[in-house]
Amino acid sequence: MRRALATLALVALEATAEPWLDAAVSKSHKKRDPIAKKYGQWIPETHMWRKRLDYRLAQVRRIESSQERWDAAMNLAVSGLLVKNFTSVGYEVVKTPRHVHEKLNATLVAGFDQQRTEHKVDQISGEVAGFVDLGRLANEIMEDLRPMHEEWSQTKLRASNAYGLRIYRPGNTLTMHTDKLETHVISAIVHVDRDAEPWPIVIEGYDGRSVEVDLQPGEMLFYESAKCIHGRPRPLEGKWYTSLFVHYRPIDWSLRMEDARALAEKWWGSEGFHVPDDGAYDRLQLTGTGYYEPDCEHRWCDLPGVDHGDAERRAAARGEL
Repeated sequence: MRRALATLALVALEATAEPWLDAAVSKSHKKRDPIAKKYGQWIPETHMWRKRLDYRLAQVRRIESSQERWDAAMNLAVSGLLVKNFTSVGYEVVKTPRHVHEKLNATLVAGFDQQRTEHKVDQISGEVAGFVDLGRLANEIMEDLRPMHEEWSQTKLRASNAYGLRIYRPGNTLTMHTDKLETHVISAIVHVDRDAEPWPIVIEGYDGRSVEVDLQPGEMLFYESAKCIHGRPRPLEGKWYTSLFVHYRPIDWSLRMEDARALAEKWWGSEGFHVPDDGAYDRLQLTGTGYYEPDCEHRWCDLPGVDHGDAERRAAARGEL
């Protein structure tokens, strides 16, 4: 059923080089940011995942807006300290079952000319997306796909919702974000069809790598959506692109944002949590619930082909954490 990630994408799965991260964050726990060290180990405690989240915490501490800084601290508490990992990397590409893809494609074709306008989503820039409702087919597909998600996560799951079909418009981008803690834990993006150039999903895994995944029609991306930051920083080039989003949670899932708030308040109350922006890290800002880095191309610095020399220079100038 499964094929290796590198063989599934036309644009392929392109990993960014990570030397800038090595330069930005010390290899030694003893030299970690004292705030990061004080509030424990990131989950999972893999070498490059720790580096990536230590770097993001340093960015969060330098956010000028108090409200944005608080929201970002909450988000980081969820993805880094609260939610456990269910898989070794956090995502995987698989083929959509043929009968599921055929039903979705038939629904798209039948409803495309009568599509409605979706409500405004704060993470999507540009024109408001279109939408083709699935009706009762949504529950049917959630049940069809649940065993695959359970096999992938090695966890018994309860269906949360299936959302779509969303039809993205030319120029749309999707800010980097994580999904709803209470319900969107184990998820999939089910790509149905497109009239567009490759439009990759950027996702960060527990190996510390940021990758771009170009799904083909009839493929879907499993991902731990409440934990792994993901988005589409590059603008859509073409006419349209459509996917279904399916979300599940473990049957015994009880985590709530109140749990994240308690963790974030520990950070917030720490002396010296907020520090002035000293130019050592790429600036991080929030819009709604999504992250962006305003000084980098496509408003996200860690993309294939982006020169990280400047970030490395700033980190080297500051020294190790």
